[in-house]
Amino acid sequence: MKSNIKEVKLPEIVWEDARGRVVAFVNGVEIGHVARHDFRPRGASDAFMVFLAHSDGAVGRKFAATDDVASEDAGKARLQEMAYAALANETPSDLLGAMKVDQPAVRLRSMTRGDGNAIMVLVAERMGLNPALVAEATRQLEGGTVHPMTGAAIEKEAAAMNDRLRVDAKRIAQANAYADDLKMLYSFAERKLPSNKADTVRVNVQELSGVRLDWAVARCEGYSLTTDGISQLVEKDGKLIILGPVTYGQGIPCGYSPSNYWEQGGPITKRHRINVHYCRDLRDRNGLYIHASMDTHSFHGYWRGDHDKPLVAAMRCYVASKFSESIDVPTSLTA
Repeated sequence: MKSNIKEVKLPEIVWEDARGRVVAFVNGVEIGHVARHDFRPRGASDAFMVFLAHSDGAVGRKFAATDDVASEDAGKARLQEMAYAALANETPSDLLGAMKVDQPAVRLRSMTRGDGNAIMVLVAERMGLNPALVAEATRQLEGGTVHPMTGAAIEKEAAAMNDRLRVDAKRIAQANAYADDLKMLYSFAERKLPSNKADTVRVNVQELSGVRLDWAVARCEGYSLTTDGISQLVEKDGKLIILGPVTYGQGIPCGYSPSNYWEQGGPITKRHRINVHYCRDLRDRNGLYIHASMDTHSFHGYWRGDHDKPLVAAMRCYVASKFSESIDVPTSLTA
């Protein structure tokens, strides 16, 4: 399943050098910057910091999102990813303010029957059916001159490809999706920004636990959430994995649960240099006080038996560094 984040049409980002940092502008609005980290050696995996700015009116936080990268170029790429996520997930960001500026109306083309046939040929190419007239169909859609005999050949091949696809309902749905994408690509239809209509609930980061905390970490790591109606899944780079602790066979853990498994949460802790300290709580001589901190945020929590483990505190600290004090999580994720 493909994430909808990459389908967002992002306006051009203009980069300007400004005293040791590069600043990103969209429609004249500063949306963030990339800067060298003062306390990291050159070549380190976190030698540069990336910042996506909050929109006007946001209170209490200067940045909507931050991250560490190894180079300036990697920082530019990462900031663009943050911008895509901000648009797709409606994260408060100056990018959203820039997008609200009325843009010139898009002049849509009228699609002819010949254009429809050409799109069918390109759909067949995307689906691996190896049509013969791809170059001719592309020229048709790009507004080039097409000989009437070539147009007739495109129509014949489009009909043949349609006959091959019509017997499979799943392939028909995929073909329709490709056709819609091609219509937007060649300006026969307008590309819309995705909307976030899922039911959510606002949760304090310090109260996140279980699958909700794992989902929040997945958001920070660039995953998206989907569901098959039975189990919760997270998706990234075309790969789907189960969200939350589950077991196979003899109790072997699997799935994505960085708040439970060190092999998943440990690399995050190391990458972001999250420090966890144990302190005796003066208010409760039997209680341990956990202090998890990183460069951009600190989190304080109590460790009571198995409820708040050190890894839980570390992951809450990580989430807080990205989303501040609270985050919207899907209501389908039970606490």
